[in-house]
Amino acid sequence: MPRFPPPLYPCLVLLVFAAGCDGLGAFGGGGGFHAGGDQFGEVIAVDGDRAVVTAASDAFVLSLSGGLSSEAQLDPPDGLPDNERTGEDVRYGYRADLNGEVAAIGAPVLGVATRTVPGRAFIFERGPGGWTRTAELRAADPSLGRSYGRRVAVSDGRVAVVEGTATEPVTENLVEPAAVVIYERSGGGWAEAARVEDTDYERPTGLTDRSLFGGDIALDGGRLAVASPGQDVGGTVDAGVIRVFERAGGAWALSVLLSPSTLREGDRLGRTLALDGPVLVSGTLGRDLVDDSGDRLPGGGEAGTAFAFYESGGAWETEAELVPDGLRGGDLYGSAVAASGDRVAVAARGRAGSRGSVFVWARRAPGAWDLEAEVWPEGAGRGLSFGESVALDGDRLLVGAIGAGNGRGAVYEFRRTAEGWVQR
Repeated sequence: MPRFPPPLYPCLVLLVFAAGCDGLGAFGGGGGFHAGGDQFGEVIAVDGDRAVVTAASDAFVLSLSGGLSSEAQLDPPDGLPDNERTGEDVRYGYRADLNGEVAAIGAPVLGVATRTVPGRAFIFERGPGGWTRTAELRAADPSLGRSYGRRVAVSDGRVAVVEGTATEPVTENLVEPAAVVIYERSGGGWAEAARVEDTDYERPTGLTDRSLFGGDIALDGGRLAVASPGQDVGGTVDAGVIRVFERAGGAWALSVLLSPSTLREGDRLGRTLALDGPVLVSGTLGRDLVDDSGDRLPGGGEAGTAFAFYESGGAWETEAELVPDGLRGGDLYGSAVAASGDRVAVAARGRAGSRGSVFVWARRAPGAWDLEAEVWPEGAGRGLSFGESVALDGDRLLVGAIGAGNGRGAVYEFRRTAEGWVQR
């Protein structure tokens, strides 16, 4: 069973890194957990001793007490259209989140879908009798609801759902405007309490100017981060920006717009987001490797990068660009991110022939982030896609690998101990 030491043992860390990069299969692929469905581990959200994990059109609650075990399956209602050939594919479980005893499951319409089929989000709550579906949320205007549910987030009795932001145009010349709809409990149910919109939105005449507001979201209490990975910044095309909104007096106001000065064309900041208190981390999958003159290196596409932001006294700063040594084209570093306290996890699902790995970073002091470990499953080989999803809560790290078991998928658990990060 591999162990990944903390920075107190830098030489050992380097040995682990070298084995992982150069010796595919040096550590075995055992220890993964599978509850059901195909591509299990596509999405993971964790809170305390429970996690929600999705597979292709399935969602499960896992218990983490004493190891991974299946607690419940969160079934959609009967009758969801799921026939891709007719263009009416409601993709249940495309995104999910968990906070306490409330889970949200997104079910947008994917493919070349008709606009008459709306996406939706389902709320499940845990009570004395177990997990029960308590709400089905839809866009107020069905004509704009095709992509509703592409992103969902839950925190402190609130649910945020992205409405719009299709990755493909609805028609040749129409792109859905986007908003983040925030729901709160009301009369035993859930009611729309606020809408956060892209006030800079202008309907484009082409497809290259879309900001993709709501490309990812993260919610923590009264703070909401919304990414626009396709937004141009100055003359930098598709650089991407992140907007942070704060709730005050029932209203959500824009607090800051984050866009590091080192962004390059095509970086698409905000492809992935995670927020925990004052820490915000974002992956930019579009980052290519370049030489000293700034020219793209052959084969250096989609190496990726990640940025850590920190809020102190109401002011946000770009604290660090979290870049490990040895990134290569196609690593997709930043493909998934997670944050908990002063630690973040950044996945690189394309690394080492799509074996994948996850990097854990720790904030030691203001502006100082140290690489704590790079982890992957014991014995993993090519095609595992380890890092398709990642969730971090305190000393526990969960990672999804949809390529495990010939596409059945698996979730792996790691714990931080005195010896470093250890696979359970």
